[in-house]
Amino acid sequence: MDSELWFKAQPIAEHKLSKIMTTMAAQASFVDKKTNTSARKATCTRLLHSGIAPNTIAQLSGHRNVQSVNNYAVASVDMQKNKSHILCMSTTSESSSSECVRNGIKPQQPPE
Repeated sequence: MDSELWFKAQPIAEHKLSKIMTTMAAQASFVDKKTNTSARKATCTRLLHSGIAPNTIAQLSGHRNVQSVNNYAVASVDMQKNKSHILCMSTTSESSSSECVRNGIKPQQPPE
């Protein structure tokens, strides 16, 4: 057996998990309340943003339905910035370009 095992393949009671989450959040000095659900959502969202397939995440997180995992698919800040950059790149209007620059995005001319 591997002495580096970092998890135990055994269900944990919801109340016990809640106590662990409360303790961890207090030790980390989180300002807002962290719950089992918020940790699960954050984990699923991070895995989705990392390119892990939703069906794999469902298996790891215990979701019975892949659609439940897809509900966590929220655009990250980087994705939103990239979208904004793409939209500014495609603009040819000088007023739109000025707006992009004011928002910290350097528009580029579309390829000819």
